[in-house]
Amino acid sequence: MVAPSNLFYIVNDKFRVIVRLTPKASQNSIVSLAHETDGSVVIKTSVTATPEAGKANP
Repeated sequence: MVAPSNLFYIVNDKFRVIVRLTPKASQNSIVSLAHETDGSVVIKTSVTATPEAGKANP
């Protein structure tokens, strides 16, 4: 089981949630919690939208 405390951070008085977003999926959904190769934990999500002008991080 993934510890929820690894998913949420407070940085400079702002609440930050770690999300891994996959564009151009067949449906919008929250897929699962996942461990990244660096040991971090992310909320895996998918959306039907395409990236703006093909940008990964606009």
